[in-house]
Amino acid sequence: MKRILAAALLLAATTASATERWELQSNFWVNLHQTLLAAAQQDADLPLTDAERGSWTASVTAYRLRFGDRLPFADDDLTRINDALSNSGDGVPDSIGPELAGVLNAAAPLYRRKMWPADDRANRFWISAARGLLAETSEELAAEHSRVYGAPFPARVRVDVTPFAGELGAYTTASNGFVHTTVSSRDAGYQGFAALEMLFHEASHAIVGPTNGAIGPDIQSDAQKAGVLAPRQLWHAVLFYTSGELTRRALRTRGVSEYQPYAYRQQMYDRAFRGLQRPLETHWQAFLNGTLSRADALANLVNATGIPPIPRVPGG
Repeated sequence: MKRILAAALLLAATTASATERWELQSNFWVNLHQTLLAAAQQDADLPLTDAERGSWTASVTAYRLRFGDRLPFADDDLTRINDALSNSGDGVPDSIGPELAGVLNAAAPLYRRKMWPADDRANRFWISAARGLLAETSEELAAEHSRVYGAPFPARVRVDVTPFAGELGAYTTASNGFVHTTVSSRDAGYQGFAALEMLFHEASHAIVGPTNGAIGPDIQSDAQKAGVLAPRQLWHAVLFYTSGELTRRALRTRGVSEYQPYAYRQQMYDRAFRGLQRPLETHWQAFLNGTLSRADALANLVNATGIPPIPRVPGG
Protein backbone atom coordinates (compact mmCIF):
# COMPACT_ATOMS: atom_id res chain seq x y z
CA MET A 1 0.00 0.00 0.00
CA LYS A 2 2.83 2.41 0.88
CA ARG A 3 4.50 1.72 -2.50
CA ILE A 4 1.25 2.34 -4.35
CA LEU A 5 0.68 5.61 -2.45
CA ALA A 6 4.25 6.75 -3.11
CA ALA A 7 3.91 5.99 -6.82
CA ALA A 8 0.62 7.88 -6.95
CA LEU A 9 2.15 10.91 -5.24
CA LEU A 10 5.14 10.84 -7.61
CA LEU A 11 2.84 10.68 -10.65
CA ALA A 12 0.73 13.54 -9.29
CA ALA A 13 3.83 15.68 -8.73
CA THR A 14 5.14 14.93 -12.21
CA THR A 15 1.78 15.72 -13.78
CA ALA A 16 1.53 18.98 -11.86
CA SER A 17 5.01 20.02 -13.03
CA ALA A 18 4.19 19.23 -16.64
CA THR A 19 0.90 21.12 -16.35
CA GLU A 20 2.69 24.16 -14.96
CA ARG A 21 5.23 24.17 -17.78
CA TRP A 22 3.00 23.35 -20.77
CA GLU A 23 -0.31 24.96 -21.69
CA LEU A 24 -1.86 23.16 -24.66
CA GLN A 25 -5.04 24.52 -26.21
CA SER A 26 -7.35 24.40 -29.21
CA ASN A 27 -8.33 28.04 -29.69
CA PHE A 28 -11.02 28.92 -32.24
CA TRP A 29 -9.50 32.25 -33.33
CA VAL A 30 -5.97 30.92 -33.70
CA ASN A 31 -7.32 28.02 -35.76
CA LEU A 32 -9.28 30.38 -38.02
CA HIS A 33 -6.25 32.65 -38.43
CA GLN A 34 -3.91 29.76 -39.28
CA THR A 35 -6.45 28.25 -41.70
CA LEU A 36 -6.83 31.56 -43.56
CA LEU A 37 -3.06 31.99 -43.61
CA ALA A 38 -2.59 28.49 -45.05
CA ALA A 39 -5.24 29.14 -47.69
CA ALA A 40 -3.58 32.44 -48.62
CA GLN A 41 0.05 31.29 -48.61
CA GLN A 42 -0.09 27.57 -49.39
CA ASP A 43 -3.37 27.23 -51.31
CA ALA A 44 -4.47 24.74 -48.66
CA ASP A 45 -7.34 22.53 -49.82
CA LEU A 46 -10.39 22.99 -47.60
CA PRO A 47 -13.67 21.03 -47.42
CA LEU A 48 -15.90 23.70 -49.01
CA THR A 49 -18.53 23.60 -51.70
CA ASP A 50 -18.31 25.99 -54.65
CA ALA A 51 -20.95 28.24 -53.09
CA GLU A 52 -19.14 28.31 -49.74
CA ARG A 53 -15.78 28.87 -51.38
CA GLY A 54 -17.11 32.03 -52.97
CA SER A 55 -17.93 33.63 -49.62
CA TRP A 56 -14.59 32.44 -48.21
CA THR A 57 -12.53 33.94 -51.03
CA ALA A 58 -12.82 37.53 -49.85
CA SER A 59 -11.24 36.67 -46.49
CA VAL A 60 -8.47 34.62 -48.12
CA THR A 61 -7.75 37.45 -50.56
CA ALA A 62 -7.49 39.93 -47.71
CA TYR A 63 -4.97 37.65 -46.00
CA ARG A 64 -2.99 37.19 -49.21
CA LEU A 65 -2.80 40.94 -49.78
CA ARG A 66 -1.72 41.68 -46.22
CA PHE A 67 0.58 38.76 -45.47
CA GLY A 68 1.70 37.49 -48.88
CA ASP A 69 4.65 35.18 -48.29
CA ARG A 70 5.65 36.61 -44.90
CA LEU A 71 7.02 33.93 -42.57
CA PRO A 72 4.90 33.52 -39.43
CA PHE A 73 7.94 32.77 -37.24
CA ALA A 74 9.99 35.71 -38.53
CA ASP A 75 7.42 38.47 -38.91
CA ASP A 76 6.69 40.79 -36.00
CA ASP A 77 3.16 41.56 -37.19
CA LEU A 78 2.20 37.89 -37.54
CA THR A 79 3.80 37.10 -34.17
CA ARG A 80 1.82 39.87 -32.49
CA ILE A 81 -1.45 38.72 -34.09
CA ASN A 82 -0.95 35.04 -33.26
CA ASP A 83 -0.03 35.90 -29.66
CA ALA A 84 -3.05 38.16 -29.26
CA LEU A 85 -5.46 35.59 -30.70
CA SER A 86 -3.96 32.89 -28.46
CA ASN A 87 -4.96 34.94 -25.44
CA SER A 88 -8.45 35.68 -26.75
CA GLY A 89 -11.67 34.20 -25.46
CA ASP A 90 -15.03 34.45 -27.15
CA GLY A 91 -14.21 37.42 -29.37
CA VAL A 92 -11.46 38.92 -31.49
CA PRO A 93 -9.17 41.12 -29.36
CA ASP A 94 -9.09 44.84 -30.19
CA SER A 95 -5.28 44.78 -30.31
CA ILE A 96 -5.20 43.14 -33.76
CA GLY A 97 -6.87 46.18 -35.32
CA PRO A 98 -10.30 46.76 -36.87
CA GLU A 99 -9.35 45.75 -40.43
CA LEU A 100 -8.14 42.25 -39.55
CA ALA A 101 -10.87 41.86 -36.95
CA GLY A 102 -13.40 42.52 -39.70
CA VAL A 103 -11.85 39.82 -41.90
CA LEU A 104 -11.88 37.25 -39.11
CA ASN A 105 -15.42 38.07 -38.00
CA ALA A 106 -16.65 37.78 -41.58
CA ALA A 107 -15.04 34.34 -42.02
CA ALA A 108 -15.93 33.02 -38.55
CA PRO A 109 -19.52 31.80 -39.14
CA LEU A 110 -18.60 29.61 -42.11
CA TYR A 111 -15.48 28.27 -40.42
CA ARG A 112 -17.35 27.56 -37.19
CA ARG A 113 -20.10 25.68 -39.02
CA LYS A 114 -18.08 23.86 -41.67
CA MET A 115 -14.53 23.21 -40.44
CA TRP A 116 -14.16 23.95 -36.74
CA PRO A 117 -15.89 20.82 -35.34
CA ALA A 118 -13.51 18.46 -37.16
CA ASP A 119 -10.46 20.66 -36.52
CA ASP A 120 -11.22 21.00 -32.81
CA ARG A 121 -11.78 17.27 -32.46
CA ALA A 122 -8.43 16.48 -34.12
CA ASN A 123 -6.69 19.11 -32.01
CA ARG A 124 -8.11 17.80 -28.75
CA PHE A 125 -7.16 14.24 -29.63
CA TRP A 126 -3.59 15.38 -30.33
CA ILE A 127 -3.55 17.30 -27.05
CA SER A 128 -4.77 14.32 -25.04
CA ALA A 129 -1.95 12.15 -26.42
CA ALA A 130 0.69 14.86 -25.91
CA ARG A 131 -0.38 15.51 -22.34
CA GLY A 132 0.06 11.85 -21.49
CA LEU A 133 3.59 11.85 -22.89
CA LEU A 134 4.47 15.10 -21.13
CA ALA A 135 3.07 13.95 -17.79
CA GLU A 136 5.58 11.11 -17.75
CA THR A 137 8.66 12.72 -19.31
CA SER A 138 8.41 16.52 -19.23
CA GLU A 139 10.63 17.46 -16.31
CA GLU A 140 13.25 14.82 -17.12
CA LEU A 141 13.55 16.10 -20.70
CA ALA A 142 13.46 19.75 -19.64
CA ALA A 143 16.35 19.14 -17.25
CA GLU A 144 18.34 17.30 -19.94
CA HIS A 145 17.79 20.06 -22.50
CA SER A 146 18.89 22.65 -19.93
CA ARG A 147 22.05 20.66 -19.21
CA VAL A 148 22.93 20.21 -22.87
CA TYR A 149 22.43 23.86 -23.80
CA GLY A 150 23.69 25.36 -20.56
CA ALA A 151 20.55 27.49 -20.38
CA PRO A 152 17.28 27.18 -18.44
CA PHE A 153 14.54 25.49 -20.45
CA PRO A 154 11.44 27.73 -20.71
CA ALA A 155 9.37 27.56 -17.54
CA ARG A 156 6.14 28.20 -19.43
CA VAL A 157 5.23 27.26 -23.01
CA ARG A 158 1.89 28.04 -24.66
CA VAL A 159 1.07 25.52 -27.39
CA ASP A 160 -1.70 26.28 -29.87
CA VAL A 161 -2.77 23.16 -31.76
CA THR A 162 -4.26 23.87 -35.18
CA PRO A 163 -4.82 22.07 -38.52
CA PHE A 164 -2.12 24.23 -40.14
CA ALA A 165 1.03 25.77 -38.67
CA GLY A 166 3.15 27.19 -41.45
CA GLU A 167 4.85 25.29 -44.25
CA LEU A 168 6.89 23.13 -41.85
CA GLY A 169 3.98 22.10 -39.62
CA ALA A 170 5.13 23.92 -36.48
CA TYR A 171 6.94 27.06 -35.40
CA THR A 172 7.81 28.91 -32.19
CA THR A 173 8.08 32.60 -31.35
CA ALA A 174 9.30 34.21 -28.15
CA SER A 175 8.18 37.81 -27.81
CA ASN A 176 8.44 39.69 -24.50
CA GLY A 177 9.06 36.43 -22.65
CA PHE A 178 5.98 34.71 -24.11
CA VAL A 179 7.15 31.37 -25.55
CA HIS A 180 4.48 30.40 -28.06
CA THR A 181 4.46 27.24 -30.18
CA THR A 182 1.94 26.65 -32.95
CA VAL A 183 1.77 23.04 -34.12
CA SER A 184 -0.33 21.10 -36.63
CA SER A 185 -2.48 18.26 -35.34
CA ARG A 186 -2.83 16.87 -38.86
CA ASP A 187 0.83 16.80 -39.95
CA ALA A 188 1.97 13.17 -39.70
CA GLY A 189 5.46 14.29 -38.69
CA TYR A 190 4.12 15.64 -35.39
CA GLN A 191 1.91 12.74 -34.37
CA GLY A 192 2.50 9.85 -31.99
CA PHE A 193 5.78 9.81 -30.06
CA ALA A 194 7.11 12.47 -32.45
CA ALA A 195 4.82 14.98 -30.73
CA LEU A 196 7.00 14.70 -27.62
CA GLU A 197 10.25 15.27 -29.50
CA MET A 198 8.91 18.18 -31.51
CA LEU A 199 7.37 19.95 -28.53
CA PHE A 200 10.83 20.04 -26.97
CA HIS A 201 12.48 20.91 -30.28
CA GLU A 202 10.12 23.83 -30.79
CA ALA A 203 10.38 25.19 -27.26
CA SER A 204 14.19 24.96 -27.54
CA HIS A 205 14.02 27.72 -30.15
CA ALA A 206 13.41 30.09 -27.24
CA ILE A 207 16.93 29.43 -25.89
CA VAL A 208 18.87 28.35 -29.01
CA GLY A 209 19.44 30.60 -32.01
CA PRO A 210 21.82 31.28 -34.92
CA THR A 211 23.21 34.52 -33.47
CA ASN A 212 21.82 34.70 -29.93
CA GLY A 213 21.13 32.37 -27.04
CA ALA A 214 22.89 29.02 -26.85
CA ILE A 215 24.87 27.15 -29.53
CA GLY A 216 24.70 29.62 -32.45
CA PRO A 217 27.06 32.26 -31.02
CA ASP A 218 29.54 29.55 -29.96
CA ILE A 219 29.53 28.12 -33.48
CA GLN A 220 30.18 31.54 -34.97
CA SER A 221 32.99 32.19 -32.48
CA ASP A 222 34.63 28.83 -33.23
CA ALA A 223 34.32 29.44 -36.98
CA GLN A 224 35.99 32.83 -36.64
CA LYS A 225 38.85 31.30 -34.65
CA ALA A 226 39.28 28.55 -37.24
CA GLY A 227 39.06 30.96 -40.17
CA VAL A 228 36.16 29.09 -41.78
CA LEU A 229 32.49 29.62 -42.56
CA ALA A 230 30.24 27.34 -40.52
CA PRO A 231 27.27 25.77 -42.33
CA ARG A 232 24.33 28.16 -42.02
CA GLN A 233 22.06 25.46 -40.59
CA LEU A 234 24.58 23.82 -38.25
CA TRP A 235 22.99 25.35 -35.14
CA HIS A 236 19.57 24.09 -36.25
CA ALA A 237 20.92 20.63 -36.99
CA VAL A 238 22.33 20.52 -33.45
CA LEU A 239 18.90 21.47 -32.13
CA PHE A 240 17.18 18.71 -34.11
CA TYR A 241 19.79 16.13 -33.17
CA THR A 242 19.61 17.01 -29.47
CA SER A 243 15.84 16.77 -29.03
CA GLY A 244 15.75 13.64 -31.18
CA GLU A 245 18.44 11.83 -29.18
CA LEU A 246 17.16 12.92 -25.77
CA THR A 247 13.63 11.86 -26.66
CA ARG A 248 14.87 8.53 -28.02
CA ARG A 249 16.63 7.87 -24.71
CA ALA A 250 13.61 8.85 -22.61
CA LEU A 251 11.35 6.57 -24.65
CA ARG A 252 13.84 3.69 -24.57
CA THR A 253 13.82 3.66 -20.75
CA ARG A 254 10.04 3.36 -20.98
CA GLY A 255 10.00 0.35 -23.27
CA VAL A 256 9.97 2.07 -26.69
CA SER A 257 12.97 0.42 -28.33
CA GLU A 258 12.78 1.62 -31.93
CA TYR A 259 12.01 5.34 -32.00
CA GLN A 260 13.48 7.13 -35.03
CA PRO A 261 14.08 10.87 -34.44
CA TYR A 262 12.36 13.39 -36.70
CA ALA A 263 15.44 14.48 -38.69
CA TYR A 264 16.21 10.89 -39.69
CA ARG A 265 12.59 10.03 -40.42
CA GLN A 266 12.15 13.11 -42.60
CA GLN A 267 15.55 12.53 -44.30
CA MET A 268 16.72 16.01 -43.35
CA TYR A 269 20.38 14.92 -43.49
CA ASP A 270 19.90 14.36 -47.22
CA ARG A 271 18.41 17.82 -47.74
CA ALA A 272 18.63 20.74 -45.29
CA PHE A 273 21.49 19.23 -43.26
CA ARG A 274 23.52 17.60 -46.02
CA GLY A 275 27.00 16.62 -44.83
CA LEU A 276 26.18 17.12 -41.13
CA GLN A 277 24.95 13.69 -40.08
CA ARG A 278 28.31 11.98 -39.53
CA PRO A 279 29.93 14.93 -37.69
CA LEU A 280 26.90 15.15 -35.39
CA GLU A 281 26.93 11.41 -34.76
CA THR A 282 30.64 11.59 -33.99
CA HIS A 283 31.23 14.81 -32.05
CA TRP A 284 27.87 15.95 -30.68
CA GLN A 285 26.93 12.39 -29.76
CA ALA A 286 30.19 12.16 -27.81
CA PHE A 287 29.15 15.22 -25.82
CA LEU A 288 25.67 13.80 -25.18
CA ASN A 289 27.35 10.57 -24.04
CA GLY A 290 29.53 12.50 -21.59
CA THR A 291 32.88 11.69 -23.23
CA LEU A 292 33.51 15.17 -24.70
CA SER A 293 32.87 18.68 -23.41
CA ARG A 294 30.28 20.89 -25.10
CA ALA A 295 32.99 23.38 -26.08
CA ASP A 296 35.17 20.70 -27.67
CA ALA A 297 32.21 19.10 -29.40
CA LEU A 298 31.18 22.40 -31.03
CA ALA A 299 34.76 23.19 -32.02
CA ASN A 300 35.09 19.74 -33.58
CA LEU A 301 31.82 20.20 -35.44
CA VAL A 302 33.01 23.48 -36.89
CA ASN A 303 36.37 22.03 -37.88
CA ALA A 304 34.67 19.04 -39.54
CA THR A 305 32.07 21.03 -41.47
CA GLY A 306 33.51 24.52 -41.94
CA ILE A 307 34.28 25.88 -45.40
CA PRO A 308 37.20 28.23 -46.12
CA PRO A 309 35.93 31.66 -47.18
CA ILE A 310 36.20 32.56 -50.84
CA PRO A 311 39.17 34.92 -51.23
CA ARG A 312 38.42 38.36 -52.53
CA VAL A 313 39.82 39.25 -55.92
CA PRO A 314 41.64 42.62 -55.83
CA GLY A 315 39.63 45.16 -57.74
CA GLY A 316 36.78 42.66 -58.17
